[in-house]
Amino acid sequence: MMFQCTLNNDKTKISVRENNEILGEYQLIREPFCEKCSLPLDPEVPECRNCWDIENFDVARAVGLYFKMDYEGTLSYIDKPENDLLSTHIRYLKNSRGYSANIKWACPLGLAMVLCINNLFTEFKSANLIIPVPQHPNSIDRRGYNQSEEIAKIVSEKTGIQLRTDVLTKIKDINMQNKTRVERRKLVIGAYGANTELSGEIVLLIDDTLTTGSNLDECAKILKSNGAKDVYILVAGRDAPEY
Repeated sequence: MMFQCTLNNDKTKISVRENNEILGEYQLIREPFCEKCSLPLDPEVPECRNCWDIENFDVARAVGLYFKMDYEGTLSYIDKPENDLLSTHIRYLKNSRGYSANIKWACPLGLAMVLCINNLFTEFKSANLIIPVPQHPNSIDRRGYNQSEEIAKIVSEKTGIQLRTDVLTKIKDINMQNKTRVERRKLVIGAYGANTELSGEIVLLIDDTLTTGSNLDECAKILKSNGAKDVYILVAGRDAPEY
């Protein structure tokens, strides 16, 4: 494999190499953060304002924080790190129009997730299914692939947890960009469906980023209504917008 990822001794960074050349480091998410949705919390006011209406997924974790190119509007107590390699790789993977080679960035992101599962979020080892958040066919046509599925392939391969891409489907082609929290919650209603009955499985749901959690919570609702026992969330980057 062309990429190698290693966790540093104090478990705060992941070193990323490509063909043994150091690309840089992923800064891992640091406490304090919400135990439910991993939103970074203000040390002076450690109360989550995001997940009060999250009802379906059990817990969400992230490798690190995700900063958009224009990161104004991010929570004021969060500082963007220098050389933010994690956000760069996520952006490359998400914005692949005309650059099909960008699919390769799923590999280091997936490897970083595996390191987090094995060393930080060990409860996720109990999952017996990995399910990527599905994309609408229109989105796949635009990008060329489902970035969440590409990351999930790496996680499944390295953990041995079964990958299922045939369980969830995305029915509605919706755009969540620049939408408020309330708008996001309304847009996702009825956006997903399930093709398969689950029988008490513990699911690890994989996505590239988490903003409000509306998409992921809707997916978890569908999975649990079809028999899943628990739904854990793991994403590469945790966005932290100021709503």
